[in-house]
Amino acid sequence: MTLKVPIKDVVSPNGLHLAFPVSTLPPPSTGGVQPATATGLIIYTGWIGFNHGAGSDLTRTTVQSFIPNDDRSVDIFTVADTQILPHAVSASLTAFGADPDVAAVDSAHIDMAHREFKGIEGVQNLLVLTASVAAQNGAALKLSYQIVVAPLTSFDSVLFNPLTQVQLGGGDTTP
Repeated sequence: MTLKVPIKDVVSPNGLHLAFPVSTLPPPSTGGVQPATATGLIIYTGWIGFNHGAGSDLTRTTVQSFIPNDDRSVDIFTVADTQILPHAVSASLTAFGADPDVAAVDSAHIDMAHREFKGIEGVQNLLVLTASVAAQNGAALKLSYQIVVAPLTSFDSVLFNPLTQVQLGGGDTTP
């Protein structure tokens, strides 16, 4: 089962956009030929509220959410940026209920979601955090996340489309 969390349930989101040249180590698949050059970093942090309750059996579920900025807008990436190679993701359980025997975040990663939204032309590319959570004899209720992305394109004209950021509304707020 996947719990799709709306943006309104992301607490204290932060998106810090820093523009400067960064060299990253090449992925092993390139044979170590050339380092990739990014032109900045985007750092996202916040807490995602959800409710995964469990009985005597250890159960797991997936939690998904778009990654919003401080004002709850989301960054729109160009098609070229669907290859977000250099990134780091960390997620930790920050709230649980009913004194569980086990409550944990097993793993977390980001993906690029490709969605169409009313009033915005074409398919948009947005970051989605996916975390696997577990509980036994209690509930997992909230996780914190820290995401650092080093896009491989320019901040000034290529990283974001002309919309840069968009406010999602209605049924568009869940991945």
